[in-house]
Amino acid sequence: MAVCLDPYDLIVSKLVAGREKDHRFAQALLAARLVHTDVLSARAELLPGPQAIRRRVLKWIAGAASRL
Repeated sequence: MAVCLDPYDLIVSKLVAGREKDHRFAQALLAARLVHTDVLSARAELLPGPQAIRRRVLKWIAGAASRL
């Protein structure tokens, strides 16, 4: 049995890490329309932990949406 990480969960986890290469990866998937900002935002809203991290990720997603 194979277990695969959902693309949205993968991207949100990469955005939490906040590395430039992860931002480029997420932007590329968004540009290719393999993922959608509304679903990413919904997943980011579910992040546990500090609100500052959640806000940072949501801000990046909103900015990425405006660049599409």
